[in-house]
Amino acid sequence: MFFSEKKFRKISGQGRIKKVVLIIQEAQQQLLCGKSVNSSYIKNILNIVEKDISDEWKEPFLSSLSKIPETLTIENLRDLSNLRYALLADIGKEPADWDMDSDMDGIASLLQSKDGEKRTEREVLPINVYLDDLRSPFNVGSIFRTAESFCYENVFLSQHTPSPAHKRAGRSSMGTVELIKWSRAAIEDLPQPVFALETGGISLSDFTFPKSGTVIIGSEEGGISRAAIDTAGKSLGIVSIPLYGIKGSLNVSVAFGILSFCWINKLKT
Repeated sequence: MFFSEKKFRKISGQGRIKKVVLIIQEAQQQLLCGKSVNSSYIKNILNIVEKDISDEWKEPFLSSLSKIPETLTIENLRDLSNLRYALLADIGKEPADWDMDSDMDGIASLLQSKDGEKRTEREVLPINVYLDDLRSPFNVGSIFRTAESFCYENVFLSQHTPSPAHKRAGRSSMGTVELIKWSRAAIEDLPQPVFALETGGISLSDFTFPKSGTVIIGSEEGGISRAAIDTAGKSLGIVSIPLYGIKGSLNVSVAFGILSFCWINKLKT
């Protein structure tokens, strides 16, 4: 990653910005792995590249640069990210949603529990989610991240749902694909009881969540399938999130997050 400042000065405008973006990204990876980073070197190359920054992005760049201390630690990841995104935006390379924080894989291992201790094992409850023909790998990854956070045991996928191994799914999952069990499954083989998240059902506040079972989450385009509706109808039925806006809909991963909070809250109270 690192090479002499003299060599760095010889690189021209945008090429120099692109190089410093990679240097910042690798510095973040080193911090995440518990390694030390040469703060003086990082600050020096940032000062060199400052003259290449356009007026539009100069202020956010300098603001983030001013927060970089003499010794970099894990606490400086956000400031380094702000610097990197300002540089990317300056050269017209603003990251897509699924690219954000892709350098932060493994950050979950640094999170702490309420008592301040690092988590070494995840709690697992006998609750599961079935992804019924989702289309977006980004949503698949986001659902994995939520499922891991709320103690789901399994994520089941229909035949046509994108694989969690997809690059975009992996990024939005923030590494949780490796922490929670998943497999392809048919609706008739899901752990019982079963209910579906869809419009026109029982309000979340009135629904009696089971102590175990599976929730079915439908496609971004067409909602849950006819087979899923029939399966849920023979078990616990359909649950809905009351909505009050004009559009009357939520992103599927956002809706799953709301339901998951309500489900685990009922199980733990």
